[in-house]
Formats: sequence, structure tokens, C-alpha cells
Amino acid sequence: MAILQAYQADLLKDLDKGKGLSADEAAELRRTTDLALRATKQTASAIGRSMAAMVVMERHLWVNLADIGSKEKGFLLDAPVSPSELFGTSVEMVVEKFKEARACSAAFKSFIPRRPRSQPEQQRGPSLSRSKGQRQAQKASAAARAPPPPA
Repeated sequence: MAILQAYQADLLKDLDKGKGLSADEAAELRRTTDLALRATKQTASAIGRSMAAMVVMERHLWVNLADIGSKEKGFLLDAPVSPSELFGTSVEMVVEKFKEARACSAAFKSFIPRRPRSQPEQQRGPSLSRSKGQRQAQKASAAARAPPPPA
């Protein structure tokens, strides 16, 4: 690119000195200008692609660090990249799903009564000792059984 610009400068310097440009030199100047513009266009395109790749990597990092399900992760990663926002409108949709799930969970908790855990497990003597007795009976029953015949 720098070589093309230096060559263009030489051609323009000759033009500025009043020598004028021959038809071949004018065509050469047009070609160098065209090549310089093409190189600039390709450079800008490559920079844009690398910036887009960085945005995608940043999105991927954020989604992987978030504590969400794989379905929502896929939904967020498949969303188109928006110039104004990292995830676009897809984040609002996922947040709405989480709010709905939280509301449903709260509704279920209010309808399904839970057993109060006011007493620690160790103070519930009768149920604990009964389960110990059942376990000991099962162990004795298993020990009394004959082993399977050899094959």
C-alpha cells in the first residue's frame, strides 16, 4: 500500500511540475489509485470481520459465564449481532422467560405446603429409630440369604 502511494506521489509530482502526463502515465495513475482504493477497501473489510469476531467471542464468554441453561445459551448465541447492543432484543426475551419461570415457581410454592423443619433431624427420635430398625432387619435378611449358585 505504501509503495502504491509513493508511486502515486511521484506521478502527481511530475504533473505538478508542469510537465504534464502522457496518456500512459495518466492510465498508470488511475491504475495505482484503483489498486490503492481496493487495498483500503479490503483492509476495512478485514478490520470489520476481526471486530465482529471479537464481539462474538465476548458474547460467547458472557454466555458461558452466565448460570443459564443450554437452551437459553443457544438462543442467545444464535441471536443476530446488533450494533447498539451486545445481544440485541434476545436478552429481554430470555429475561422474560426467567421472570415467568420464577412467577410459576412462586405460585407452586404457595399451593404446595411443605413440612415445617422446626425440629432438627436428631430430635425426631421415633421415626429415626424406626428407620434404623428397618435397616438392621434388611441387613440381617440379606446376610441370611444363601449366595447364588456358582455358574
